[in-house]
Amino acid sequence: MIYTNLITNPSFTDGTTGWTGNNVTLSTSTTEHLYGVSSLTLTTTATSNTWAYTNSISVTAGETYTLSSYVLSATTTRNMYVQVTWYDASSTIISISNGTQVASSSSDWTRVSVTADAPALATTAICYVVIATPASGEVHYVDAVQFENSILATQFIDSYSQTQETDITNDGMRKLLEGDPETKPYITGLKLEGDISINGLVLNSIDENKVVWVCTDIEGWWNLPDPEIPDIPRGLDDGSYDVRGRWKARDLVLKGSILPPTPAYGAVARQTLVEALALVYTGGWLLVNEGTVKSAYVRLYGKPTLENVNARGRIDFTLPLRSVDPVKYSWNPNDANGITTTNLTPVAIGNTTSTVITNEGNTDVTAVFSITGPMTAPAYIKNTTTNSAIKIIKSLRSNSYVADTTSRSRTSGVSTLTTSSPHKFLVGDIVTVANVAIATFNGTFTVTAADTSTISYADPGKVITSATLLSNTVAVIADSHGFSTGETVYISNLGYPYDGTYILANASTNSFSYARTAADADTAYDGKASRDITSGSDAADVTLTNTDTLQIDTYNTTVLYRGLPDSARSTIDVDVDWIKLEPGPNNIIVEKTAGTPTSATIKYKSGWIG
Repeated sequence: MIYTNLITNPSFTDGTTGWTGNNVTLSTSTTEHLYGVSSLTLTTTATSNTWAYTNSISVTAGETYTLSSYVLSATTTRNMYVQVTWYDASSTIISISNGTQVASSSSDWTRVSVTADAPALATTAICYVVIATPASGEVHYVDAVQFENSILATQFIDSYSQTQETDITNDGMRKLLEGDPETKPYITGLKLEGDISINGLVLNSIDENKVVWVCTDIEGWWNLPDPEIPDIPRGLDDGSYDVRGRWKARDLVLKGSILPPTPAYGAVARQTLVEALALVYTGGWLLVNEGTVKSAYVRLYGKPTLENVNARGRIDFTLPLRSVDPVKYSWNPNDANGITTTNLTPVAIGNTTSTVITNEGNTDVTAVFSITGPMTAPAYIKNTTTNSAIKIIKSLRSNSYVADTTSRSRTSGVSTLTTSSPHKFLVGDIVTVANVAIATFNGTFTVTAADTSTISYADPGKVITSATLLSNTVAVIADSHGFSTGETVYISNLGYPYDGTYILANASTNSFSYARTAADADTAYDGKASRDITSGSDAADVTLTNTDTLQIDTYNTTVLYRGLPDSARSTIDVDVDWIKLEPGPNNIIVEKTAGTPTSATIKYKSGWIG
């Protein structure tokens, strides 16, 4: 998918227009360039604060932007990076987003980038390409600068004029007549909008090698998919019952041509297409801009054909694709999977306040609802437009939940706490333990076992660097272990014959030993030693660290509670409507008995069947 490049003169076809230098002299080079006909040349005049920067660019606060650029050094490798400086309406700097410094090459163009959210109150930004601490008089090149409203740096597509596009296309299609410099056009006036992409490969575009990628048709995309309606005969009379059918998978055939300037670039383009078509083990997104960008997740369902049709290197291709979901979905360019996420405002039961979610398509679509506690059951998610609802019958806990303990013990590397009253902790919870008199019980842990009055978690123990069994004695190296001679310690993660519970001997700061009757063994590494501790009384606190989350996916009719599928389905009522969004506005309500969730969201895409 192509995003709008907000940079003026990104491949420097108009010289240095739109760019300013600081401690560098700006010019253009027609010998070193990646796209178009020239690149920006930065000749340093100082050893710091050396950069080129753009004019001010309008941005929207809270949205994600990615700045990227290709860089190349003439002789000396230097660290280079890109930077975005964010300004408010009064042109005051709010913050600066720096990309990772990357060593530029003197032989290959290197891409540098930074992705950041425009901060609150941001209205404009200025983009920089920075050379870190160069020597004066160095020469570096910059090309294909891209600033886009996107979560990642996408393929750079040069902004060719219609005349340039036509000339390149004509040149790629002319016959090769030895000694004849004139061109003979076969395709003219083709406007390349970059409006179709398959698995990230943009079609109807010209790439950095001046290879023209043309999509001529997508059979099956513009029509309805095949229907499937079961035939159920009537018991005693003629004819059949009128029953609801379904749409079958959508079969597509993507056709097009690759028009390289020379046969050598045709081989490169062929490999690029083959890599984009690795859609057997996993699928990829087919994106088509029909005014609204629509998407389908596709795989290959037949063998692609790539045919060389002339000596110039032109390749015609036919790609059989299948989208198992026949619906064409809208695509949000700010999300890697094209999903739109909207916040829902929880209200008390009976309140009519709703969030309007608009399905811009012509067919029902599903959604994913996510709620982060605390929230007291029963609670409801409702689509009052379609009169459907999901009842949540299990409360969601907050991370403020605390239980008191009365005793503690540790055996075989497992710490166990007993609570003063029945608790609400579950296996998999992340908890913080505090105020136990023995410090090694305190910290943040994952609950490995729980019943109504106890919880257990693994003791992190002390790291064993090495252990060697010789003459029925194990010699252990463990830095600053803190154990004493005569203590009972549980050894783990070393394997046979080392693991088990033993009484220590010869304990010093960084070593100890224990008796083990077994044949001599090779040295083992990276084990763990944990002190066994008998039961004792402590009035400690256990706090839930992870707030409960509930995710309801009406596409797959699945539920995740705390990120886990185990018993998650029991959090919602058995009699459930898997809410869909019908075409047009849908009034969505999250009703709560008590407790305001930290967040409640809906993820969705509009859908078209035709």
